[in-house]
Amino acid sequence: MGQFDDYINSIIKGLRITEEKKAEMAEEFLDHLQMLKIEYLSKGMSESDATKQAMITFGEEKRLKRELSKSLSSYKSLHNIIGGVIILLIAFIIGRYVPVPGYDLEYSHSPIYGVLYTVMPNNILFIALGYYLPIFLKRMEKIQNILLASIVTGVVYRLFIHLLFSTSWNSLEITTKLIMLASPLVIISNIIESMLGFTLLQLFHRMPNICKKSVIKHFD
Repeated sequence: MGQFDDYINSIIKGLRITEEKKAEMAEEFLDHLQMLKIEYLSKGMSESDATKQAMITFGEEKRLKRELSKSLSSYKSLHNIIGGVIILLIAFIIGRYVPVPGYDLEYSHSPIYGVLYTVMPNNILFIALGYYLPIFLKRMEKIQNILLASIVTGVVYRLFIHLLFSTSWNSLEITTKLIMLASPLVIISNIIESMLGFTLLQLFHRMPNICKKSVIKHFD
């Protein structure tokens, strides 16, 4: 299987994955190539020709390597999406017992306001933002874009809350409104939560598939 080994190594060499993942991938490729070779041998080809035809059918090395690199660098996968749901569920449970920055007692008696903070407290919203934005938007794989998105989302979210539930909002001066919307403490909190979400995505993305399956299976 020397030709197959050289062919497979030319595909997986240099991929930014663990040696364990490379070995797993090489084994899968080899199994598929062997099946193709057996198929061509059954059609009357010589062993040498069957080996060459199997590699041709499997694909050109550079193209396969390019597609694999693109696929492996992408966060968009079912495992990552389901993993995010599990992580957010854990964060939600923890968030029920931890004070949420930005909770305003002035109008916390409002039923709708209470539902918003019960169903989606700030920590869940921004952890989800940091986790899922890079999955669904390629440009959000850069940290600076996530930071900007968390700041803008935080300001818009607080503006929405104030406009909807604060009876005194319209009577406030513009300076006071800006201070309330762009509170440094709350902005820093939102950024930290978004970065936590992004970090959790990276950690989960780099986990070997067998570990991801174990985590997901545990919550099934």
